Amino acid sequence: MRDTLLRYVQKGKSVTRRANSLGIHPNTLYQRLQRIEAVNGRNMADASDFTLLSLACQTYADTRMTAHPLKKIDARPGEIPLA
Repeated sequence: MRDTLLRYVQKGKSVTRRANSLGIHPNTLYQRLQRIEAVNGRNMADASDFTLLSLACQTYADTRMTAHPLKKIDARPGEIPLA
């Protein structure tokens, strides 16, 4: 469910684009979104609730990208490591 919500938010609330990128029918996505609303008690049609969910998704995505195990990355100073 977390991945569905994260991708839905990233696609700007577009059910069609999100369903196509997930390879599912739009009705399936609607059902998933209804389950997400039921679990977290937020209404995605409400602007303030959607804003909170969007911020939570962005925070989760940012945390996930920076929370990796320490490992040696061979890169010269100023280069962006690719690992």
